[in-house]
Amino acid sequence: MRARITIAFVVTLATALLVASVASLLLVRHASSISAQRTVLKQASAIERNPSVITSPGVVSLIREIAGINSASIIVVNSNGRIVSDPPPNLPASIIDTALLIAGKVTSGAHRHIAFAAVPMFSTSATKGVPARTVALVFESKENFSVANVLYFALAGFISLIVAAGFSIEISKRISRHVRGATDAARQIATGDFSARMNVPYHGYPELVELQDSLNLMANDLERSREAQREFLLSISHELRTPLTSIRGYAEAIVEGQINAPADAALVVISESDRLARLIEDLLSMARLSAHQFTFRIEPCDLTATATNATEALRYSFEEAGVELRVDTPEQHLLGETDADRLGQVVSNLVENALKYSKNAVDVVIGEDASRSLTVAVGDDGHGIDSADQSRVFERLFTSDRHSTRKVGTGLGLAIVAELTEALGGTIEIISPRDELGGTVFQLRVPFEMSVHRSI
Repeated sequence: MRARITIAFVVTLATALLVASVASLLLVRHASSISAQRTVLKQASAIERNPSVITSPGVVSLIREIAGINSASIIVVNSNGRIVSDPPPNLPASIIDTALLIAGKVTSGAHRHIAFAAVPMFSTSATKGVPARTVALVFESKENFSVANVLYFALAGFISLIVAAGFSIEISKRISRHVRGATDAARQIATGDFSARMNVPYHGYPELVELQDSLNLMANDLERSREAQREFLLSISHELRTPLTSIRGYAEAIVEGQINAPADAALVVISESDRLARLIEDLLSMARLSAHQFTFRIEPCDLTATATNATEALRYSFEEAGVELRVDTPEQHLLGETDADRLGQVVSNLVENALKYSKNAVDVVIGEDASRSLTVAVGDDGHGIDSADQSRVFERLFTSDRHSTRKVGTGLGLAIVAELTEALGGTIEIISPRDELGGTVFQLRVPFEMSVHRSI
């Protein structure tokens, strides 16, 4: 890879240098041509202003030496614009604008690296048998451009290319080192080795450093996710095994006739079956939430009754556990438009979670706030939630060190609560400890009206 990057850099730089060199040569040549034309034109204009100077002996030779004129010659132009004398030694006759000379004006130009300027000296009138003629002086000067110029440019370009190649090799080393490290780490992560990390340099190309940082963050997240998934699977395996063990044990005892009260044993089997069914239902709910297959049916409903009924449905579980359930409802029922089944599921999960951790009592306070939202505060008198865990209790697969007072529910309720609450357009927050004695309050807020039909 480093070789490919180096070659790409060198080819790009060589192409750029070649284009720059050719353009520079053309510009230098053009400048040399313009300079030569200005030189001869300047001398020609001086002669035009004082034509008598040309008749002085040695003036032409002097001009050639001082001004750098390579050649000076006389031409004669007839009234038809044809040169009737010998043309200048290095110029074709057609290159000279004879019409300007006949009009008494200076003409100039360039031909094959030779700049010229022609200045009319005098004209003769037509006589019998002799046409009118114009005599002109032509200066020639070669452009100051030679093969040496090309060699200098070639040498400068070659030296620049060598220097650029050295920089390219160094740059390619740095880039390839970053990319190779990222590739190796990504390959390890792809094979399941989430412990792979890259040594990110303090100094380097920002984009490549950011790439390495991103790979390290991804590896960290994947490693945490795998660990959380492992813990979740262990927890679920235990949750599934416990009721199955009870069901199998009581069923075998009934078959073997070792149970004196088969009806009581059957009740245990039914209870454990219900617990197992609830766990399966929660797992399916989480799967549907992950697959965005939850559909919401928005319709007018009694929000107070929905929250109250979901709470009261668990009263038998509270009585069986010896925990007091206190429900406070508003005097007037709150009406709105939402999915009553999903709202009831959220409230039920919160109350069941409170029963799991409470010692003596659970308070459920139903009301409304100034933003026209249903509020349901579910408080327990348990040990509370550590501040470090409060931001993660709603995460899927998260298990905390919070000790439960009794075995209630499946442990998936809060993850489902967070998903459904967001879909209902509501919010939920944790207050822990709720007072000086500890405990936790989950504060649920759901708007009276869902503005659109939601499906997740």
